Amino acid sequence: MLLRDEHPIIVSPSLEIDDRLVGFFAYGMGDVLSKTRLNRARALTRWLEWLSHPEVGVDDWAEAQEWHFWAFKDYRTQSKFHPDGGAISEATFSTDTLSVLHDLYRWAERERLVDHSPIPERASRKQGSNSNTITVKSSAPRVRWATPDTYQMWRDVGLQGCVAVRDGNAVRAGERDPSWKGGRNRLRDVAYVNFMVTTALRAREQSTLLTVELPAMSGNVRLPEGVAKFGNSRIYTPSQIGLHSIERYVSGERAKAVKRAKDKKRYDAFARRHDVRVVTFEGTGRRRRWVAEDGRSGSFEPLTGDDRRGMFVRDEKGRLEPLMLWLNDDGLPMSTSGVEKIFERANDRVFDQCEVLGMAPEDIPNLSQHSLRFTFALWQLLALHRRIDERKGGKPEKYDEDRYEVAFDVVRDLLGHADVETTRKTYLKPAQTLWVGELLGEGFTGELSEVISRMTAGADLVLDTGTVFVGKEGDVG
Repeated sequence: MLLRDEHPIIVSPSLEIDDRLVGFFAYGMGDVLSKTRLNRARALTRWLEWLSHPEVGVDDWAEAQEWHFWAFKDYRTQSKFHPDGGAISEATFSTDTLSVLHDLYRWAERERLVDHSPIPERASRKQGSNSNTITVKSSAPRVRWATPDTYQMWRDVGLQGCVAVRDGNAVRAGERDPSWKGGRNRLRDVAYVNFMVTTALRAREQSTLLTVELPAMSGNVRLPEGVAKFGNSRIYTPSQIGLHSIERYVSGERAKAVKRAKDKKRYDAFARRHDVRVVTFEGTGRRRRWVAEDGRSGSFEPLTGDDRRGMFVRDEKGRLEPLMLWLNDDGLPMSTSGVEKIFERANDRVFDQCEVLGMAPEDIPNLSQHSLRFTFALWQLLALHRRIDERKGGKPEKYDEDRYEVAFDVVRDLLGHADVETTRKTYLKPAQTLWVGELLGEGFTGELSEVISRMTAGADLVLDTGTVFVGKEGDVG
């Protein structure tokens, strides 16, 4: 890559360099003065820092959504977020921030790093106008962590069409709603969220999985470097719950979608595209290689998301079918925006169902892919805390961060964090709060899922719909 004089390079807190951003400053910014280039790099750094903050939790700038932009703009321009000063005017925001974000995401679109830009054309929202109008379904905030009971209710109501019902002070999933019009991709959507909440894969890592990369019902799997953040490959261990969900999807909805696409000859046109590889395989495990019909060959390790969407095999009749695991109803690979719609549909349905029950908007689950990743991490961290206490003969009187150092090291590796300080920054406070709250005390002998279902006391970012009506008007005794 050809770097210009005074080329900005943004380094993460864990001293990592994102090659995509290096490429943007080299080729995506045009011929601007070095001072302007530096100012725009600083503005972009503020956006990246805000996205990665634990309260926002976006690991990869390429996964940002439009609502992230509007929240960031509010944060930068509203004085209530800066009681000691530091808010900027909307005009300044448009000049020093909006322009660089436009350039970044337009360049990323051209480079096929994102499906569409999350940055609106203008940094103003006028209610009732025909352009740049943001319609918000609810005022429910994004939830960072959820208990198992809450996750199951959200999944079954939002993705399986169950009715939300009030059970004492709790909200549960009831019977299937006969009026529900969704469900054609129910098995796929349930498999996707079950796999994510039990592996903590990032959106880009999970959405680009190939069918040949699915593991057996037990065993570790190495994430390919081509889709891992910063190219940092790591080991993850899928759960049987997640794999069983995928097995039902592959043999059911996915097989039907592929058959429909073959019958309608949707895949035939792909064979003539230059970015498509029709492949067979050599070797097994990490030594498995692909060999294309045009003579190309290689390892699966460096394949990017776009590479993977263009990989096909032939069935016993010589017809094409995609290697990508997650497919749309038309049999074609899902895009990252298609994955986001899974969560949008679920959140909309859950909100409608829970609103009828009288739940306050802040109590209604509003989950994202990041929520599931963080939920997995907190479940694991709590389990490790308890195991350490049991191994050391009981829980001490005071929380000792050094005592649980190995727990944070394990979760760091599971999440793919380069530095354990990133893990501590995100999870230390909630873990300590839950520990102090006696929810992991010696007198409690239940399973981990039972521990977590009782864990909301004092943890202000954990949502548990098992207690949402406690202490509110209309309690059931």
